[in-house]
Amino acid sequence: MVQNFSVTISLVLQLLFSCLIFSIPLNLFLKLNESSSYVDGLRIDYLINKIYLADIFIGLIFLVWFWQTFKKKQVLKLKLFSKNWPKLIFGMIFIAVQFLSLQPMTAFWFLSKIIQLGLFLAFIKQHRQLLTTTTTLYTVLITLIFQTSLAIYQFLTQQPLLPYHFLGEPNFTPYYRLSRHLFWGGERIMPYGTTAHPNVLAGLGVIFFLILWRASVQFKPQSQKVIKAISLICVLTLILLTQSWSALLVLVAVNLAWAIEKAKIKLNLNIKLAILMFIFVVSPFILSWFNQAFDHQPSLERRTLLNQAGWFLLAQHPLIGVGLNNFTVNLNQTPVVRQLNNFIQPAHHVPLLFLAETGLLGVLTISWWYRRLGERQQQQLITALLIISPILVLDHYFYTLQTGRLLMLFYLSYQLFTQSQSKV
Repeated sequence: MVQNFSVTISLVLQLLFSCLIFSIPLNLFLKLNESSSYVDGLRIDYLINKIYLADIFIGLIFLVWFWQTFKKKQVLKLKLFSKNWPKLIFGMIFIAVQFLSLQPMTAFWFLSKIIQLGLFLAFIKQHRQLLTTTTTLYTVLITLIFQTSLAIYQFLTQQPLLPYHFLGEPNFTPYYRLSRHLFWGGERIMPYGTTAHPNVLAGLGVIFFLILWRASVQFKPQSQKVIKAISLICVLTLILLTQSWSALLVLVAVNLAWAIEKAKIKLNLNIKLAILMFIFVVSPFILSWFNQAFDHQPSLERRTLLNQAGWFLLAQHPLIGVGLNNFTVNLNQTPVVRQLNNFIQPAHHVPLLFLAETGLLGVLTISWWYRRLGERQQQQLITALLIISPILVLDHYFYTLQTGRLLMLFYLSYQLFTQSQSKV
């Protein structure tokens, strides 16, 4: 009886886990507070609290997990608050300071999403076998193939697959709201797949590519070659169609990491951490230089201006920041707001954005969590962040969007909780 229950629970969790993976890029959501997302008459999409389709699958996974725990008469070990009053007080302070933000409800909703990710990470850690099952990996591959196929269709036909928002596809009208690029002398709308932006689609491609190349070692050699070949074709296709430089640079970074590993060059943890911090600090200045060298490039100019706004807000609120997900609300207080011409978005630099929203309190929170990891996990974490650092310093979706946060969580989970023939 107990064995049958265990098998049933495992099958249900596998089904929900696979559904969640497929739903990660689906831009399907229910808006909760659209009326309160306007600032100076301008609607800011990032301020809208949303319940995504993926949230439903995560909620169902939690219900099954808690029921499984209850049936086994286990007690979840929440070491965060057990017999540790300093940590409890610190957590309460972090929650309390969100009341000081311009839009507290937006901050608390974002905080709830972070807590959700933390609980889901705990679930994955306890059920790490789900990461490497054949069903999971084929779900990742099928999702990648589906998104790539849809992107090719959108690019060639310049229209969505169906006349309604199929699985979150964008409406290709009005034309001016969509990202465009010159291809072979003609302007074309770049594909979105079912994501919120072409860069997010490319990010999905590169993260799933990294996962498949890492986890495919459990398959037979011939199957490994097929999976790797398909994933490589898909990610290169997505990068070409979306023109995502950040995703392309991730491929460069992972190949550099592979080359260093093949050459048997060992970099200790402190060196890797120093390189990562150097990238985080120097990248805004490099971007500013590129903006001056290549004038009239809106993408470079906007990123530079938003980074300047980030530094300004951090200087104004160094201790607790402006509040979670409150960057866009505070943009009108920065000297660059007029130059942005209503391009109200978060800074396209995740570390700087996080600092602007949380200040020194955020640094202490990250430092506390990092110290809880063992040295081996610290090595794997820093290596993983180095590989995806181009996206972290050129885009914001790993922090601001549900799809991006889940992609990053899955990628880091594979790095922290699975074994691979390669250390990268």
